[in-house]
Amino acid sequence: MGVPSSGVHGVEQAAAPREVRLALVMNGGVSLAVWMGGVAHEIDLLRNASAHPPAGEPARPGEVEQIWSEVLAAAGERVVIDVVSGTSAGGLNGVLLATAIARGRALPSLRAVWERSASLAGLLKDATASSILNGETFTHEVAKAVELIDESGSRASNPVELLMTATALGGSGFAFKDSFSNPFEVQDHRRLYRFRHGERWTYVNTRDGWGFETKKQKDFGTDFTERLVLAARASASFPAAFPPVDDKPLLALQQRRRPWSESDSSCVMDGGVLNNAPFEPVLAAITGRGVAFSPVRRVLVYVVPSAGVRAQKGKGDRAGSHDIPNIPIYEPAWSALQYPSEANLRSSVDEMQARLHGRSRDMPSDLLARMWHEATEAGDAPLPPGLANHLIEAAQDLLGEYRRNRAYAIVLDARRRLADGTAEVTFADADGDDGGIEDCARLLLQQDDLAWVPRWRPDELTGVWSTWRWGLAAAERLLQCLSVHLRHLADHEAPARPTGVQAAQRALVEGDRRITDALGRVLAAIESADADLQTKAGASSGPVDIDTLASLMDRMYVDLDLPDVLLRLVLEASGAYVEAVERAGLGAGWTADDVITRCLAIEVVTRVYASPARLLAPLPPEFAFLRLSPSSMSPLVEDPGLARLGDKKLYGLRLGHFGAFIDPKWRESDFVWGRLDAAHHLLSLFALPDGSRPEFERRLHRAILKEEAPRAVDGDGTPAGEEQALAWLKEHLAQAERCDTDLLREQAETASGKQLMRDLTGAVIRVVDSTLSPATPGGGAKQPWRKAVQVGRTVFAARPPARGPRVWLLRALTVWPRRRARRALGDDPRKLHPGVLHAFVYNVAGAVAVLVGLAALITWLASRRR
Repeated sequence: MGVPSSGVHGVEQAAAPREVRLALVMNGGVSLAVWMGGVAHEIDLLRNASAHPPAGEPARPGEVEQIWSEVLAAAGERVVIDVVSGTSAGGLNGVLLATAIARGRALPSLRAVWERSASLAGLLKDATASSILNGETFTHEVAKAVELIDESGSRASNPVELLMTATALGGSGFAFKDSFSNPFEVQDHRRLYRFRHGERWTYVNTRDGWGFETKKQKDFGTDFTERLVLAARASASFPAAFPPVDDKPLLALQQRRRPWSESDSSCVMDGGVLNNAPFEPVLAAITGRGVAFSPVRRVLVYVVPSAGVRAQKGKGDRAGSHDIPNIPIYEPAWSALQYPSEANLRSSVDEMQARLHGRSRDMPSDLLARMWHEATEAGDAPLPPGLANHLIEAAQDLLGEYRRNRAYAIVLDARRRLADGTAEVTFADADGDDGGIEDCARLLLQQDDLAWVPRWRPDELTGVWSTWRWGLAAAERLLQCLSVHLRHLADHEAPARPTGVQAAQRALVEGDRRITDALGRVLAAIESADADLQTKAGASSGPVDIDTLASLMDRMYVDLDLPDVLLRLVLEASGAYVEAVERAGLGAGWTADDVITRCLAIEVVTRVYASPARLLAPLPPEFAFLRLSPSSMSPLVEDPGLARLGDKKLYGLRLGHFGAFIDPKWRESDFVWGRLDAAHHLLSLFALPDGSRPEFERRLHRAILKEEAPRAVDGDGTPAGEEQALAWLKEHLAQAERCDTDLLREQAETASGKQLMRDLTGAVIRVVDSTLSPATPGGGAKQPWRKAVQVGRTVFAARPPARGPRVWLLRALTVWPRRRARRALGDDPRKLHPGVLHAFVYNVAGAVAVLVGLAALITWLASRRR
């Protein structure tokens, strides 16, 4: 919602446009990449409509982009995309979109990219025996699409972060011990790769000591193209369809585990196997993002090619008096494959919902805002208003409890962080030579000079600070709290003040920018502290016990000069906060020390009895949630029957998610629906004048159809009329109503369809035929499969792989099935299954008839001898 303008001295000043920052979570599978390509195309048009053209280049927006410009002007907002997370099919489009943003280019024609790249006939050519489809062809097409980005038009560039998931087939695990010192190892096959573009702070040791330096991260440059393509290829390596890839070139971009070892490199496949909706790293990424020179609203957009609504299918109905479910045998097996993905998505959504709801139950910025309101209402009162006074007194009383909980939590957290390194981690808390965590915390509290635990003295809350003993997490939350409050003031309080909307908002946003800049340096210090602690732990001889761990942490804080550095950052941020509210005409009469005191009082009161994980966690980021799916229908389609199709309108959901690979017309339809669905959902981001949204949606859908339909309607590239475009859309919808069997049967009747089935059948046979010999050592349960494949080779191969009487007898008994199979493969693969099955039945029947005849003959001859 745009900030309204207000009159100042008779002159109306327009509010600064608010920046809507999108963090995209894009998932999907296989041929659904085509629909997601349409979504990415439309999101890119919205991004381009928000940006001014580069200097020296005239703006030449198309009709759709022009409509988006009108939408943004009506809402008083602009759109920026700074976080993209991709998995599987979403990873492919995410790489292209993030690369275009980082390189300051428009997306190339994704319609052309997916028409060419998603052709099943092309992907089947020259595939290896390790997969059905050709991974090298796919890699080449993705690389070509990335290279096309540099040939597209110039657009605005902004910092962006790309997160890609994959699933490792191997790799090392993490060593643990249970509460009784029994060792065990935890395997983690999840892989997360991070690409960044833009400047970020680093905390490094220079000749003059530890300090901050800016680092220009350029992970989307042309020198990174090969790694970008590899990450996209890895995330989309659908099991069996594409072969896994070696992620060794991506090792430096891999998150979670440090320091790296050679064993961390592994072959990886589709990221959707274990994590098809990676919300957690996205929420962590947006926590540390800075702000621009305008008010900011954060939206997390979950792009998923499924409506998410299913009608009851009637499975599991009870039968008769025996109370036995009528469930086909394949139903539990299929559910066993699908439910893990469902559980993963559900846990991610539950986590995101907890983050959203958690802000209303636990948001220190709310307490800060209430104290600010009381202070502004009190005017020049010499003493703090009631809430501030109450919280400060309560914090002084609870500081001892807070210290105890903090010491306990930090030791636990440090031990958890070392689990991601090389140090051995134990869950044993029993007293012993190394002491339990409770005993360790008690001993720590007896020391009054620790660099990371506040002393139990009043001046730790209200004094003039000479050092910072509150640690990294408290500093991070304090700065987050100040930043959130300034954003709220810019949104809700500034327009009501006589200073002027633009001046007030500019002051508040500038203060927010300075605070988030300091927050970026705190995050850099946290990253360096983690690495230094792991280095110190790795250099220790023998296991790291808890007492040693506490000593290592104190050395780490002192060696990195963190107490003094953090104090400077906290003072800088609190000073920026005070200056911002004063310049905006919203001052509460606070000094920088007053701000720190109030924030530390909030820290103690809200975290004193929190769990260790929550005590050290940053504040959840503020964001709204938008689910972008194919659940809607275009308002241009008035037929109620077609309007109820929902996600069934997508061919990419058909035939095991491979449907859009089959027919270029199906890919064309899915791409258009990606754009139409994106336009429908993206419009909901903006608070538009009453009644204007439906009209904007109709205009967008008409313009999109006019751009996309001509190739199918006229064939010569001339613009199609609205009626022609709508007729084309309805034609595809009518076809999409049909079941998978009918669609596949219709395709199989065409010459290209028969050839495609022959190629696909040949690819499957090639992969099966690559199975190792039963004589290969090892295998366990694989041995029966290898034996079955060997029998199949003997029966169906043009030349038998082995010789001997048994081979010739088996070949003689299966002449008819072998001939029928070869005839079906050369003519119509649909006849393969029934033809071979019938041939085997006839063979068996013939063999039985011969045996019965021989038995009768022998019986008759025996009776004649008598």
